[in-house]
Amino acid sequence: MRLAVCLHGAAVGASSLRLSPGDERALELAAKVASDVAVIELLSQSGTSPIAITRALGLGATRAVRIVDAALGVGDARTTGFVLGTALERLGVDVALFSDEAALEGVADVPASVAHHVTATYLTDVIDLRPSTNGAGIIATARHDRWLRDLELSGDAVVGIVGAPENAPRATRGSRGDGPDAANAAGVAAPAIQVLSLADLQIDPTLVLRRSDPRGVIQNVSRPLVTVASAEALTELLRPH
Repeated sequence: MRLAVCLHGAAVGASSLRLSPGDERALELAAKVASDVAVIELLSQSGTSPIAITRALGLGATRAVRIVDAALGVGDARTTGFVLGTALERLGVDVALFSDEAALEGVADVPASVAHHVTATYLTDVIDLRPSTNGAGIIATARHDRWLRDLELSGDAVVGIVGAPENAPRATRGSRGDGPDAANAAGVAAPAIQVLSLADLQIDPTLVLRRSDPRGVIQNVSRPLVTVASAEALTELLRPH
C-alpha cells in the first residue's frame, strides 16, 4: 500500500517552510504501516529551498514531489483539493495523511475536498496507525469524544493525523537521518525531488481560482426608462429579439 504525507496540512506555501512536528508525526505513523511513503509539498513560487521536504526524506520518505505553480497562490480550498487529488491519483497513492496543524484560514477544508475529488473515505482525529492482522490494510485509531475507535482502511482514504503529545519522543538529528547527508553517510543515495507544474498534471491554471461565493455575482445593469401606451406595446417590448 502506498501512502503520502501532504506537508503543511496541504497549505500552499509562498516561501520555504520547516517541517512541522505534526508532519513529523504523520511521517512516523506512515513508516509504521508502509514501506513506500511519498511526501508532497504545494508552492506558489519557484526557487524556494526544499527545507521541509528534504527533512522528510531524512525521516524515511521514499519519494518527494513539489507541485509549483503561481496559480496555486490564488486558489481556494476546493481548487487546491482538486490539484492535490489529481496529483495523488497520478502517483497511485492509496492513503493520504494530513497533520492537524493547518495554520491558514480555510486550509482545513482541503482534505475534505481531496476526499471528494478522489472518492475516498475521509477520517479525522487519528492518533495512531498500525497494520491490520492480515497485512492487507491499515487499522486507524481515532478519537471520538472520550472514546477511541479502531477502523480498518483497505485503501482510498484521506486521514487527518492528530499531533503527538508534548511528552512524546521526537526524531532528532542522527536518530533517523536528517536529509541527503545522512542518507549518503549510510551509503544510500537520497531520492531526487520531483517538481511538477499544473501543466504536468494536465490542469488548466484557469480552473484554479478562488471561489469564495459559489452563487456567483449578479451585475446591476442600467436600463433606460421606457413608457408604453398599450398592452400590445408592452408585449412587443418583452418579446425576445
